[in-house]
Amino acid sequence: MSILAQLVIALAIFAAGAAGGVKWHAGQDAIAEVKARELRESDARQQRKLGDTAATGHEADKAKIRTEVHTVTVEVEHETEKLVYRNVCIEPDGMRLIERTLGAPRPAASQPAPAVPGPERPGGWHWGVGPAVVGGGDRPVPRMPEPAAPPG
Repeated sequence: MSILAQLVIALAIFAAGAAGGVKWHAGQDAIAEVKARELRESDARQQRKLGDTAATGHEADKAKIRTEVHTVTVEVEHETEKLVYRNVCIEPDGMRLIERTLGAPRPAASQPAPAVPGPERPGGWHWGVGPAVVGGGDRPVPRMPEPAAPPG
């Protein structure tokens, strides 16, 4: 066999291999695309499911709050219609209603309130932009011009 024939056969084998490699690579891209699409669809389904769960819980909470508000409103109306309120006294039933409505335990009166925070920046500086306009710093406070008197 001549060298030219061997070269042509080698070139044909190389071309066939390159074409096969291109097809294989295209197949791998298609597989990756299908997996990505399935993952997106799965995520969308999961998001819808979570949204439905959250909406259901929210509606249940709203119904519970609506029921509690209605119950408290009816009981308060019932309690305030009693003649006891003319003397500004609260009956034991009314106190129980108030305590149950407030519900959450409160700290004892002997516990001090949290401390008030100090100033942000000392020395008349306001939020790091320079001296405050209200007289702090080294610049005078600008004055507004007096309005002109109307003619006549």
